[in-house]
Amino acid sequence: MKKYIVNIYGINLDIFQDTDGRFIKPDLIKELEKIGTAIKPAHEPICMARKPLAEKTVAENVLKYGTGGINIDDCRVGTETMINRPAGNKAGGNSLNMSVTGMPQDVAVTTSLGRFPANLIHDGSEEVLEIFPDSKAGSFKGEGSKSGGIWNKSTGLPAGVEYGDSGTAARFFYCAKASKSERDMGLDNEPNKIGGGMQGTEDQTLLTGSGNIRNNVMKNNHPTVKPIKLMEYLIKLVTTENAIVLDPFLGSGTTAVAAKQLGRNYIGIEMSQEYCTIAYNRIKSLDKAT
Repeated sequence: MKKYIVNIYGINLDIFQDTDGRFIKPDLIKELEKIGTAIKPAHEPICMARKPLAEKTVAENVLKYGTGGINIDDCRVGTETMINRPAGNKAGGNSLNMSVTGMPQDVAVTTSLGRFPANLIHDGSEEVLEIFPDSKAGSFKGEGSKSGGIWNKSTGLPAGVEYGDSGTAARFFYCAKASKSERDMGLDNEPNKIGGGMQGTEDQTLLTGSGNIRNNVMKNNHPTVKPIKLMEYLIKLVTTENAIVLDPFLGSGTTAVAAKQLGRNYIGIEMSQEYCTIAYNRIKSLDKAT
């Protein structure tokens, strides 16, 4: 057993080395390894901006260049088919022909239009789901009753059980994280790597690193692989088919994969040769799939 005295920031530490040449960490170092510099990066804001229009109006710009507007209908959420029975209008004196739900039966409309595009998207983790409220559809309990349900403020009538649906509000904002198969698509011939974190945090060293030991083995070791569905949503929001999508920080290629699947052209820029190779193989895997 060998002993070394190391001075770190004015503190003398006794470092021991066993007969196999391995260093034994002192208790102080073990305690410091429990301390990090950041918590899980669970919040990823996306800023959507538009440069000044070349034409006088959004409509003119869209007609001429195909850009400038937001494709509302292509990005609505909750597009499952549902029955929509709007409340009747008492003020007009019309016969309401009320059903047991309290709604006029002759104005029922089946729709799958969905809700307005979301500005919040979560990963479905339990911590996030807990903050979303549950909503319940309306229930008719007789005209004039105000006990629960969803009501039409202009008429004072209940919206009826068919008007809304029930469940947690989180279901309108959900996009799962990229799965292992999605991350590694097209990378069967690539070597396994240790990564999953930002450069320099692949493993823990004395008094350095983020406090998290990075020892995940994966083929796509980019630290922030975005879900394809998320990038498809963002691309559809601001482009139409055959448009050109530019990603100046392509990473492992998710933006290009999403653009290609949506029938968009794409240009990707990436400074890392390692990530360029990963992106290229992921994009090419779409050709094999078809």
